[in-house]
Amino acid sequence: MEAGPEFWMEPAVDEVAGQVYGVDVSSVKALNLSDGQDRWSYRLPQKRAGETITGARLAPVVGEKVIYVVGDDLGTVKGRAATVVALDVSTGKPRWTRSFPEGGAEAYPLRVPQALLLGEGVLCLDLNDEIFGMRASDGRQLWQVNSSRWKDYQLIGVGQGRLYVAKEENQEGKIQVSGLRLEDGQVSWSVELAGESDRFAAPLQGVMEGQVLYLVDGQGRVEALDEQRGRVLWQRGLMQESVGGLLPSRLVVGGSDVYVITMQKNVNDQFVLNDIDKSSGQETWKVDLPLPEVKGWIMPVLAM
Repeated sequence: MEAGPEFWMEPAVDEVAGQVYGVDVSSVKALNLSDGQDRWSYRLPQKRAGETITGARLAPVVGEKVIYVVGDDLGTVKGRAATVVALDVSTGKPRWTRSFPEGGAEAYPLRVPQALLLGEGVLCLDLNDEIFGMRASDGRQLWQVNSSRWKDYQLIGVGQGRLYVAKEENQEGKIQVSGLRLEDGQVSWSVELAGESDRFAAPLQGVMEGQVLYLVDGQGRVEALDEQRGRVLWQRGLMQESVGGLLPSRLVVGGSDVYVITMQKNVNDQFVLNDIDKSSGQETWKVDLPLPEVKGWIMPVLAM
C-alpha cells in the first residue's frame, strides 16, 4: 500500500486486533500491523453525493473491538455538524453514529471538534464551547458541559472515573486543573497550579498512572496530583526558561520513575533526558542529548 503523508499524520495502533488505523481527508483505513496490508476502509457519510464536505477531524480512538472516528463539516455547509462514528475493528462497519450540531461559520468561537477521549466506557467530545459525555457502547448522550466561559481550556486525560480539564486562569502564570465525574460531568475537584498552558502553542500534557495524575507544561514544569482530591503531591521545575518555542516531550511513567525530555539553554543548546522519582519528585539523574543538525522544527519524542 502506498500511503500519502496525510494518512500517517494521525495513526492509532490496536495491538489486540493487530491493526493500525489512519485517516485521510474523509476516510479511515485499517492496515495489518505485521505486513501493512489493507484490512478495510470506511468513508465518512457525506451530505451531498459526489462531494467531500465532511472530513476526518481527529485521530481515531481505539476501544474494545471498536474504533471511534470524528467527522466535521466544512464551515460553508448549512446545518454543520460533528459526527462520531463507532466502527467494528474486524469489518469497518458502523455500529452507531451520533451527530452534534455545530452552527454556521459566523458563530464565535467556531464549534469544531477539538478532542475525543475514551475512558471507562465513556467517550468525551470537546466541541470548543461544549463538552459532551456519551456511552461508548451505543453513543447515548450522558451529559454535556457548557465550557464557553472557560479561558483557553483543554482536555488532558481520562482515568479513575474522571475527565481532567486544564483551564488558563486570569492571573498570568496560573492554570486550573479540574476533575469532572465521568458519570454526570459534574466537577469533583479543582486545583490552581503555577504553570503556562496554551492549547496550540504549549499544551499541558497529562498521564494517569494508578491513583496519580502526572502533568508537564510548556515550560518543563512537572507535577503530580492525587486524582481523588486534586492535592498536589510534588512539583519539579526542569527548565530555567523556555527555549525558542521548543516544547518538552510527552511524559513516560515507569515502575518507579517519570521520564521527560526538555530543552537546556547554555553555550550549546541541547535536549536533556530527565529522570524523576515518581514518589518524591526528586530528580534522580539527567543526560544531555546534543541537538541533531537539521533544519526546521524539532519535536522530541519519548516512548518506552
